[in-house]
Amino acid sequence: MRTKKFWFSLVAVMMLICVGCSTPEEKKAKHYKKGMELVKENKLDEAIIEFKNAIQINPKYVDGHHQLGLAYLKKGNLRGAFGELSRTVELNPKLYDAQIKLGSLYMLGRKLPEAKEKAALVLKKEPDNIDALYLSGNVLLAEGKPEETIATLNRIIALDPKQSPAYILLARIYAGQKKLDLAEEYLKKAIAADEKAPGPRLTLADFYGRTGRIDQAEAELKKIISLNPKKADYYIILGNFYMATRRPAEAEGTFKKAAQLDPKDPKPFMVLGRYYALQNKFEPALAEFKKASEAKPDDLNIKNAIATLYYDFGKIKEAEKGLEDILDENEKNTPARVLKGRIYLKKRDFTNALTEFDGILKEEPRLQDVRYYKAMAHIGKGETQLAKNSLVEVVKQVPGFTKARLLLAEIYLGERAVDAAQKELQEAIKVQPRNLQARLLLGDQLYGAKEGQRGAKGISGGQENSSQVTSRLLSSGYSLPCDGPE
Repeated sequence: MRTKKFWFSLVAVMMLICVGCSTPEEKKAKHYKKGMELVKENKLDEAIIEFKNAIQINPKYVDGHHQLGLAYLKKGNLRGAFGELSRTVELNPKLYDAQIKLGSLYMLGRKLPEAKEKAALVLKKEPDNIDALYLSGNVLLAEGKPEETIATLNRIIALDPKQSPAYILLARIYAGQKKLDLAEEYLKKAIAADEKAPGPRLTLADFYGRTGRIDQAEAELKKIISLNPKKADYYIILGNFYMATRRPAEAEGTFKKAAQLDPKDPKPFMVLGRYYALQNKFEPALAEFKKASEAKPDDLNIKNAIATLYYDFGKIKEAEKGLEDILDENEKNTPARVLKGRIYLKKRDFTNALTEFDGILKEEPRLQDVRYYKAMAHIGKGETQLAKNSLVEVVKQVPGFTKARLLLAEIYLGERAVDAAQKELQEAIKVQPRNLQARLLLGDQLYGAKEGQRGAKGISGGQENSSQVTSRLLSSGYSLPCDGPE
């Protein structure tokens, strides 16, 4: 009897234990389901963890790899997306959505044969697949085959006349061919395909702006606002349009309307603050930045903007205090470290400035504005060759970095390398035709060449030594601190 009781008790305990058990398959499904729910809530970082957990349980779980790839894509992690989508199609070549997404990534990497192959693979099985047709059309356009692209886009429209992106792409092709009437016609068709969508109207407004029809561009932007009266971004776009057309008062009014829509949205306050800063109005700019900080107190970008505003208006102690708070919270914060280096520049502490900029570039070598500041620190120390090396790299990586070209031109002038200086000035003027400093320097050099002498900004007599170059640069338009890229 005791034996029977023992076995009954043991079975009961085992049943209780197993109630809380779940199979690997059930755990995998649970992680996947949770991941999908998090994607719907736009909590992508958490969703990525769930999909990874599902894949860890079953490394060949196709749906897990697929959704992880899509989550990476939404996050902008293209490398991660490429890896997961590649694994997805390896496990299931018939997942055509993944094939198309992979083809689009190949397009971004300018790997046209691979992108073309993906489009063809899908279209062979599903000739009416619209996403595959878009991919094919983009490949054809990149290959310089506009007529074949037009035929592909017209096929998309025949399949679905509401495909506004197809009309927009056709309009861009016709605009490139200088067929402006056709371009406008297709942009209007894009709007007709989806009256409430802002994208087609924004494209038409841009088209009108580029073709000098300012009133029509403004009308389209206002129409977008009338359709989306609570969307701050469209007020900001209209405000930027007013700034571009030199109507600052209207820009200010529009930015203010954007800021009144949602007191919890920091973006409109930041835009309005930057507007005031451009108008050289410190107090209103600071007030708007502080409103943005109240809306999002932990945002380090906003705190950096406030510190930079203090710096720009010569309030260095306040800027340093702001930087202390940011770096206490995150000692690796790059914008704060850059500003710290710029403050060293302003104080003529070139050694510490170089230490700061070198530390940043070691971690983030692509930050060419930091390399530009580094060049300024080298100039401050009389190391013009090192400054030149930095600036040559800057303009190689960012050809439109006008200030770097102007500074490099000044160094070339100090070395009597007139042709090299003129080349840099001409490149600067290509980017900024109205840049007065570049035009004055270039005109001065052309005059000096005609008269057989250097101009007022150049060197009279022999080549300058490094200390003379440093002295001249620091007393010229490049007095420290300097601005970053335009």
